[in-house]
Amino acid sequence: MTLYSGLKFSEICALQYGDIHLDEKYIDIHKMVQRSVNRDNNVTKTLLHTIELTGASKRKIILSDFMCKYIKDFMDEYDERKYLLNGTYHLPDQRTYQNKLKYLGNQNGFEVTFLILRNTFKDNCIKNNVDMKTLMNMLGVTNIVIINNDNTPDYFNNQKQIEKLLSKHTNLHE
Repeated sequence: MTLYSGLKFSEICALQYGDIHLDEKYIDIHKMVQRSVNRDNNVTKTLLHTIELTGASKRKIILSDFMCKYIKDFMDEYDERKYLLNGTYHLPDQRTYQNKLKYLGNQNGFEVTFLILRNTFKDNCIKNNVDMKTLMNMLGVTNIVIINNDNTPDYFNNQKQIEKLLSKHTNLHE
């Protein structure tokens, strides 16, 4: 979902069946999962809870036919209170799924995180000329900072930077 919608993983974890409107092809994004630490009686415990989003972060995400089919196939018996990610009434633990994604990437020889997937979505939108206001709305952001350096990298600097990437990639397969 992150790769095809640009949703933050904390927003996906907070999605309940009732937030998903397949007939109308959209998801209502209005909350996210947050971790906090509770230190009662000298015992440290991580707590998961949802927080309501405000402003531009609160939005509707339009779903493609592909995403509607994928989500419909993923969901079991409909109950608006169930969480999409685990199909239960309990908040899913983000770290469990982050670790699973990391493991999957390692098994296949590449590094992947939910942030990389979100950035890939953003890059694909830019490459396909999605206008900036629409992209900002889809990502739930109010501004984007673009840094313009006068020091334009030359060919040799570009080559050095690419070699860094290639050496890291080839080291994964050794």
